[in-house]
Amino acid sequence: MNYLLIEALERYHHYWGDDLQLEFPTGSGNLMNLKQIAHEIARRLTNLFLPDENGRRPCFGDDPRYATIRIGRTSSSSTSTSAESRGVDSARRIRPAGRR
Repeated sequence: MNYLLIEALERYHHYWGDDLQLEFPTGSGNLMNLKQIAHEIARRLTNLFLPDENGRRPCFGDDPRYATIRIGRTSSSSTSTSAESRGVDSARRIRPAGRR
């Protein structure tokens, strides 16, 4: 849904250009064109999933269970070992149960 909103704003900017200026965020007095608004919304959404200076991600809130999760920072050797231990080969096909 977020992707569709950002894509629509960019398409409307393509049509209207820089002439259409809207206040964003509402009540700020800051005027932006639709492309700038789309970029700002995308930046805000992305920041929900990026770790802060303490390594915590806003999308997880204050839940301590997720405080130490590391996403996307594994080495290729640990990933392949983990996949092999689950019975998945490098092509991501499940191997028969007797062949581990």
